[in-house]
Amino acid sequence: MQFGVEMEKQLKTHAFVALVSGLLCVPVHSDEVETLEWSFVLEENGRVSLENVSGDVTILGVDGRNVEIKAVKRADSASGLEGLEIVIDSKKDMIRIETEHPDSGLSGLLWWNKSEDGQVDYTLRVPRDSNLDAISSVNGSVRIAQVGGTVIAKTVNGGIEASEIVSDARLETVNGSVKARFSQFEGNQKAKIESVNGRLSVMLPGDADCTVEAETINGSINGSDFDLAAEQGFVGHDLSGVIGSGSARLSLDTVNGGIKLLKD
Repeated sequence: MQFGVEMEKQLKTHAFVALVSGLLCVPVHSDEVETLEWSFVLEENGRVSLENVSGDVTILGVDGRNVEIKAVKRADSASGLEGLEIVIDSKKDMIRIETEHPDSGLSGLLWWNKSEDGQVDYTLRVPRDSNLDAISSVNGSVRIAQVGGTVIAKTVNGGIEASEIVSDARLETVNGSVKARFSQFEGNQKAKIESVNGRLSVMLPGDADCTVEAETINGSINGSDFDLAAEQGFVGHDLSGVIGSGSARLSLDTVNGGIKLLKD
């Protein structure tokens, strides 16, 4: 079985990032807390992106046109709290949120893990038809529910959970599991779900219509709910199968972890 050049490049990059993060990261014991809230109007099918360094991200699709942002900053000291800056770029069709720590780059990463560690936990309520262009965190979990547009989410150290997906999706983590539940999966829909060290669990509706490609190096693949069987290769397992007529495309890849394809 071949993983491909792209996956090999990602593994090298992710391995370095995970090593640096694992060596430098320490738990945040926060004495200082600050809660900030914003509200913006986003037009139909607007785009939302969020870039975080440390902290969990939760996003819920709701009725209406408002994007409600709640950010909870935590740090060991008042100066550490002040150093955590949240930058928001808001336009009628796009909202971009970014967490900035003092001194970006490697020097900033080293500073960030000293005595004044800080993190920001985000909770967003967005219009249901929003497109999540790029939701990312380095250390923290990502949870998304009831968002009807494209869903793209990445983290390095943390799990990803996404439910009630009805459009294209790309969910990636290095150290963590991924759980995804699709309310529909058919037509031109595409989804790619990846982890390096973690399990993948994907739930599809009973009337799903898609082609499935799944690979793992150290783990099993279970597609029995859809009468799909995996094959054991020289290294690892892989599965290629069709549900219905195979119109949509589903790609599942992990290195260390099992893969489950479940019927809702």
